[in-house]
Amino acid sequence: MKRGSLIFFLALSLLLVIWAVPSAASRHGYSGTNDYWGALAYSYETGRYGFAYDFETKAEATDAAVEKCAADDCKAVVWFHNACGAFAKGNNAWGWGIGDERADAEAVALAECRQHGGGCHIVEWACTTR
Repeated sequence: MKRGSLIFFLALSLLLVIWAVPSAASRHGYSGTNDYWGALAYSYETGRYGFAYDFETKAEATDAAVEKCAADDCKAVVWFHNACGAFAKGNNAWGWGIGDERADAEAVALAECRQHGGGCHIVEWACTTR
């Protein structure tokens, strides 16, 4: 085989491999990054809460959070996608937040809690796998 033909054949082979790998991955639902949901459910009546994270859909995450909360009036109050969530409680106050990083979510949760009262501190946080 001539050198020019060999280089052409190798280049063509490389292009076919590069083209085939993403196509096969996308056929199996793999996008190259993780794609996860998390949620926080809260009971205004009892103060109970539930966190859930690393679920494939928003609905799965919110259902799991409500189940973990385990109070009749629990409902999902915040959800996050490929991110972090945090929950802060204080003296008759609460707040939650989301952010790209744990510190961002905690800062938002504390700020929201402090708008409603004092003595606020983070009681729970979670970040989805990314």
